[in-house]
Amino acid sequence: MYSIRDVQDIISHIVSTKGHVGVRDGGIEIHIHGGLSGQEFREIENTAWKGGLVLDRIYYHRNSDSLAIRFRKLRE
Repeated sequence: MYSIRDVQDIISHIVSTKGHVGVRDGGIEIHIHGGLSGQEFREIENTAWKGGLVLDRIYYHRNSDSLAIRFRKLRE
């Protein structure tokens, strides 16, 4: 199982030219500027799952004109 820091590093590598990743409220939030392929999304989701995170929400972030993807800790 990955730590939050490991998840952040791996996802940062996947979206290195397209966006940035931050730790927020014990989860991960990704802001993508431009597109994201299905393969990249699957890699991100699999990495998050290995870190004990589940998809929380996907939304358009108006302030930064980006796609935001948020993963949170799995509730016990």
